[in-house]
Amino acid sequence: FFFFFLIDQLYPLFFFQFIPVDLIKKCCSTSATMSFHDDLDDVAEAFGDDFGFGFDDEEYAGDPNVLPKVPIPTDVPEKRSFDSVTVQWDSFRGQIVNALRVEAMPAQIGFSEGFKSGVVGGGRFVKIDDPVNTNFGIITNMQPDTEYVFRLVAKNDSGSVKGRITPIPFKTNRFAPLRGDKSAWLAVMPPRKVGTLRKIGRRLSLRKVKPTQYFFILENALLSWFKEVDGEEVGFVNLCKLTRISYPENEDNVGFVLHFGDDDLMEIECLSTTPIETPRQVFKDWVETLTALRRDVGGKKSVLIKDIGS
Repeated sequence: FFFFFLIDQLYPLFFFQFIPVDLIKKCCSTSATMSFHDDLDDVAEAFGDDFGFGFDDEEYAGDPNVLPKVPIPTDVPEKRSFDSVTVQWDSFRGQIVNALRVEAMPAQIGFSEGFKSGVVGGGRFVKIDDPVNTNFGIITNMQPDTEYVFRLVAKNDSGSVKGRITPIPFKTNRFAPLRGDKSAWLAVMPPRKVGTLRKIGRRLSLRKVKPTQYFFILENALLSWFKEVDGEEVGFVNLCKLTRISYPENEDNVGFVLHFGDDDLMEIECLSTTPIETPRQVFKDWVETLTALRRDVGGKKSVLIKDIGS
């Protein structure tokens, strides 16, 4: 009993004589804000490697005998196009990953029967050259206006791991390449007489008829619209004939009317074909472009009316 009592009394004195007093006060202070990692570094420096407290500042490289932990990729909307999707994921740093690839399958088919590329399966993939230090991938040659699901497949000496599939599919944009000065998918209301257009704000917000979508191309002063991107031309108009552009001042409005002379008009509703652009932004872009072009062509004869009233 006396032996254990003596050890209990003398051990703290023997132990703490190797630790600087300032460090003891710093570690024991209730107001100390040091992180646990900083505490260990100070203790290691005080004791030295002889006491087994040496630490390596280099990042842990991982264990090649442990299978990789594969995260679920997420979409990068601002990088999405009509034929490619960019995904990102949590870094693999701290793990051993010798090979990594991103796989995508059309959502209607999925990975229920594994990954299938080519015309039948429709799958696409990309290999990541530096899997540990790279946390994004771009898959190209995809179908426009199509939903895809994604997963990561990582491999090291212990084997290969197929990650979980994205719970929500990511959709490529509708095919709308830039043609001429400007191009976009816009919706057109059935033609009507000017006399029936009492209040443009009411007409563009409370619709009882379904608009038709066309692919519009603005080239110089010629505005043309088509059923499909490379399809049949439905109509065209020279903007020299455009007398005015009218639209309601509502902040959420996305429609405008092109007036040609006294009787002809075209009601247009703007659409969004990308996740990073709203219909309102498309509306502003087209109204500003058409207005500027009409003023360049016709000078002061062009009149912009924000609200035509009743």
